[in-house]
Amino acid sequence: DRLPGGKKLHTLTACGIFKMDFNEQQVYSYEGILGHMRSLKFPQSDKDEFFRRAVFNVFACNHDDHTKNFGFTMNEEGIWRLAPAYDVTFIHTDQWNNGHQITINDQWENLSREDIDALAKAADFSGSVDDELSKISSICKRFPDYASEVNLPELRTKRIVDLLEDIRKGIAC
Repeated sequence: DRLPGGKKLHTLTACGIFKMDFNEQQVYSYEGILGHMRSLKFPQSDKDEFFRRAVFNVFACNHDDHTKNFGFTMNEEGIWRLAPAYDVTFIHTDQWNNGHQITINDQWENLSREDIDALAKAADFSGSVDDELSKISSICKRFPDYASEVNLPELRTKRIVDLLEDIRKGIAC
């Protein structure tokens, strides 16, 4: 949220800018946030990136995708942009998360290719959905390498790899 020279950029989360209660699970949607981005005239490149982040959250099993984990910045001219991604982590289920916190195509678990295609349409995604799914899938397939770098126990790594593989199969990648 800083420019070169230290000047601050005005920054808000989806929760703050769009008045969404982050405690409300499965009430808000990626499509809804895209609609707000459209109304504030975000450039297509930001909507494309938001789509990529949503797909990554699905493939990487980031169920911590609530409305406070999407940020937006506004420059001095009043132009809103998507902020860099943050708080992106593997969370399958825990005491707060029992599925994705915001929905895609009215689904919050067991997402399918149909759901991803519906989101791509809502984003007016300008790229190839197949290419994007392939790229994100290959990044997630490298999870064992990342796990090894941080000495994640082998059994835990295997459980996560198996879960990520089931997600990819559900989306037919």
